[in-house]
Amino acid sequence: MVWLLFLTKIVAAVLSKSLSVVSSVIDSAVDLASSVALLWASRARKKKDPYNYPQVIYESLNTIVQDVQYFHRKPNSTISLPKIDMSAAPISIMAITA
Repeated sequence: MVWLLFLTKIVAAVLSKSLSVVSSVIDSAVDLASSVALLWASRARKKKDPYNYPQVIYESLNTIVQDVQYFHRKPNSTISLPKIDMSAAPISIMAITA
């Protein structure tokens, strides 16, 4: 069901070219990714490996450092936004999938 919601929001985003609808697609993608991560984590929890624990800490710290470096970059201020077409199809899809 989450896949269907995600795909319909992608269609709405392509039809409308609206950043609001694109942000909703991104939200659905994050929901889908978190569902997959939780499923993977619940399966991985059943198979514990005490020797793999330090690697998990290293990967977590590496991810935090990369995120901090990413957000300290200066934003690109020369981005122009496309024209938004909010016809009935994208609005209907957003209303149904909200």
